[in-house]
Amino acid sequence: MKIINVTVVVSVVLAAIGTSLFLLSTHMQPLGYIEVQTDAIPQNGNPVSNCTKQIRTYDPGPMGGFMCPITYFHMNTKVDNYSGFDDVCMDPRYGGDTYVLKLGHKGSIMYTLYPDLPFSYAVQVPHVNLTNHVSFSHYKPTKGGGGFTYTDTIDGVHTTFEPGSEVLFPWSSQHVTLTMYATANAKASSHWLFLSPGVCNGGLGFVLTVENSSRLEQ
Repeated sequence: MKIINVTVVVSVVLAAIGTSLFLLSTHMQPLGYIEVQTDAIPQNGNPVSNCTKQIRTYDPGPMGGFMCPITYFHMNTKVDNYSGFDDVCMDPRYGGDTYVLKLGHKGSIMYTLYPDLPFSYAVQVPHVNLTNHVSFSHYKPTKGGGGFTYTDTIDGVHTTFEPGSEVLFPWSSQHVTLTMYATANAKASSHWLFLSPGVCNGGLGFVLTVENSSRLEQ
């Protein structure tokens, strides 16, 4: 008759349960594609209108897929208000909310960051140091199929943040203002814009269009 070591069995079971709870509580995700947060226009009870045909000729291309590593925190972003833009609309081709900024003008987006720090991670690292920044992407089609270009800046468009950085705790939130200025000689174009902390940690994505006319009509 075999004698089972109860202590060993209990230890193994508890270790398995602890590991499962840890993985669940940290929201750890395996390496793979993620869905980027793109709800970038406060609706205030009113539906967002589709972008005009002319605006949509400035084609940013599809957003593309993002292969992300395991992440230990997620940022929820809520856009509270905006000002200075020639138009705000939704591009039905890609489902991307679009901010249209006239050349020579300045526009601001006010949003709030809400960190999602699971308990087990918060015990290890109780806060997140975040530097506010943007990144851009644009899809350029070619005869061979095309490809994505990623950059931290685009010519003729300047971005500033207030504040420039923050320390976020699990129970805290932070109001941030992103101000964008398009110079008078900037090239009319559309790009996907992604806010920090980046798409793998929940950074908001939307389309920024700069154009050289007044509000474009249907």
